Amino acid sequence: MVVLARLLLHVFFVPVYEGPDEPFHLARAMAVAGGEIDSSGQVSSEIVASVLAHPCGPDLTRAFGCPAFGGQGAAFNILGKHDVGEDAEPRDNYQAHQPPLYYLFSGAVLWLLGLPAGSLSPELSLLTLRLIAFLLVGLGLWRPLRTLGTSHGRWFEGLFLGSLLLPGAAESLIRVANDAPLFLWSLLVLVALDRGIAAVWIASLLALGPLLKLTALPVVAFAVVVLWRSRGRIAAVLGMLASLAFVPIQLLRGFDRGGVLELNALNGLEETLAVVVKGIMHSAYTFVKTAAWLGGWSSFRPPLSVLVTGFVLLIAWAICSRSKSSGENRFAHAVALVVFAGGFLLFAIGKRQLFDVWGAVGGWYFWGIVPWVACLFSDQVRLVPGSQKRLLLASAAWLAMANGAWFWISLKLYGLP
Repeated sequence: MVVLARLLLHVFFVPVYEGPDEPFHLARAMAVAGGEIDSSGQVSSEIVASVLAHPCGPDLTRAFGCPAFGGQGAAFNILGKHDVGEDAEPRDNYQAHQPPLYYLFSGAVLWLLGLPAGSLSPELSLLTLRLIAFLLVGLGLWRPLRTLGTSHGRWFEGLFLGSLLLPGAAESLIRVANDAPLFLWSLLVLVALDRGIAAVWIASLLALGPLLKLTALPVVAFAVVVLWRSRGRIAAVLGMLASLAFVPIQLLRGFDRGGVLELNALNGLEETLAVVVKGIMHSAYTFVKTAAWLGGWSSFRPPLSVLVTGFVLLIAWAICSRSKSSGENRFAHAVALVVFAGGFLLFAIGKRQLFDVWGAVGGWYFWGIVPWVACLFSDQVRLVPGSQKRLLLASAAWLAMANGAWFWISLKLYGLP
């Protein structure tokens, strides 16, 4: 209930379009609701006008020219009265490269609620899709997590729920984007494997993940290896072939390299090896930091006290952790980690090419597949006897400090209505 309350508050508290990439994800969903099954790659003039009518963070200010947050009236403005902005020119939508499944689903929801009849403004559509993200996460916590908890133990459940109290978790999962459905999908795949569901149904699930978001691939790799070891070669091949359904679909949509924006940017790096290694390390540090705090979309940074104590706590967890001598699914987790590392390197280098900086891989990529990461920790790691209670208390204290700092900074930046 605490986790759900924290996430539901995020739905209403965060100003319109302050969720990372929300105008761009929303544009695709509204295009589908309007009858455009495959979005043309434009942010409509209606959404651009809506963005311009509200205060926003620095990234949107640079991209659209909307007024910057000034500490007045932005918090909870998703519930306020929204004036219709002046006509505006459409903008390119860089989220048009994303796989289509989430946008078909969210667009269908908006269509059912009456968007084509003009009854849903961009702001109300945004609120609707945030609430759907909340419901998808809640659905995952209601039954799939409890099912996994019976096999992984109460510590697994507790640590999983605790991680969702991080500010970065709410920013990633409670926004208009494809992370919340991927989060639920990851849980369902793990439950299906744990419960021995028929291979054909698991294969059907594996087909859906990459059609939501390509960050599903580490979970797919884990599932295919588990199928191979527990059900045999035919089941594994069936799962692998099903998971590749996104390739022809993305290619038919007309995007190079299967529709991966970062891969399209790869054209060789001119830096020395030392600079590249340093840049990748910087990207890894930024990824960890923004997974816990915020993904770099907003203008405020974590206070030094929160940042330092957070990394000290992370080191304490590492010191108190030991590898299980007979960890379950060790090879499957190793293969998934290789896929994850390969994807991270491609993203880090691709983002460097796109934005001319290292460290642009936001932590929101982490949260869609966090159920698998939790299973990895549960399967492979044990804690030093006697350390559990101290780590739990320290983590709870840090979560309280991090959330308190986030709300304090947010209130000063956004301002109450």
